[in-house]
Amino acid sequence: MTAPATPVRFGAEMTIGHAAAHREALLAALAAQPAALELDLSEVTEFDSSAAQLLLAARHSTAQQGLPLQLLATSAEVRAALAVFGIDHLFNASHGA
Repeated sequence: MTAPATPVRFGAEMTIGHAAAHREALLAALAAQPAALELDLSEVTEFDSSAAQLLLAARHSTAQQGLPLQLLATSAEVRAALAVFGIDHLFNASHGA
């Protein structure tokens, strides 16, 4: 049974120090078998390569499950980091809410 999508919201820091907790949040969201994995990154002010890896892993996992991955809202910092890492074209990163 598919559950309605509930956005996963991240706080200010998406850095290596928070990577394990963020990974667990994403795994829990996927375990609920949502119709889509929706991420709200509007409050993120720090975004490092571990966060980029986490988004790429989430993209891979959702693709394997046939689910859409939607970035509902992204901060300017997230959009800039995705561009620096050269992966912005992989995500439809909308502006903050």
